Amino acid sequence: MPPIQLIGLDFDNTLYNGANSLARVRPWFDRLHRQNIKLGLVTGRTFDSLQHLFEADGCPWGEPFPDFAICLESRILSPGGESIAGCEQWNRERDSDVENAHIVIERELPAWKRELEAEGIVCRTTWLDSNYGLYMEFESPGHSSAACEKLRVLADHLHPLRIVRNYSGLSIHAKNRSKGPALAMLLKAWNIPELEVLVIGDSFNDLCMMNGDYHYRVATVANADPAIHSAVSKKNGIISDKPCGLGVIDIFERLF
Repeated sequence: MPPIQLIGLDFDNTLYNGANSLARVRPWFDRLHRQNIKLGLVTGRTFDSLQHLFEADGCPWGEPFPDFAICLESRILSPGGESIAGCEQWNRERDSDVENAHIVIERELPAWKRELEAEGIVCRTTWLDSNYGLYMEFESPGHSSAACEKLRVLADHLHPLRIVRNYSGLSIHAKNRSKGPALAMLLKAWNIPELEVLVIGDSFNDLCMMNGDYHYRVATVANADPAIHSAVSKKNGIISDKPCGLGVIDIFERLF
């Protein structure tokens, strides 16, 4: 196999779970940087929230991590928060698609919630953002799964939307503006072959990077969804027996 040139890391429940310290992974950020391996985040979080979490945990942002941040599932940014050269058009078109999806979601959301409640599926939290889409949090993964199937039927198919479950939550946003295609765009801009890329994730919104649509090499952590373990196994990737950040360190130790 060719050497790895770039690593794309999911953030929540892969690199960080709200309790573990990012500082314990930091030596690996430095080590991989010295090996000229580009290392970045591929996440649904906003750029500002990531930067704040790193700074609060004593890890200066961009020194040296990350080399890039794909935020809100598909916005490709430099450590300074600007569009990466070669990805400007992607970001413009992405923002237009997200805006159009937001209009549809905002219009349909009241009816969706009524339909879900009629079946006893109650959404505890709803977050609608014009820069991202819709995030809904339910009482359990079972409720989230049922809501996901129901909304796939109810959604207006004239407007392409992507509906993805994530543990007890689900997100709805513009189709084709997700992690896998965004990372492919970045690789095109940097002229990096897919086979020289490693992606590490834990949940359904990472599946589009790991399910065989691309030739990325794959790895995951012990706490990942069984669907992710299955996808990684099918591609002969690494499944750590350790959770979250410890699992990421374990993967790095095995590979580097």
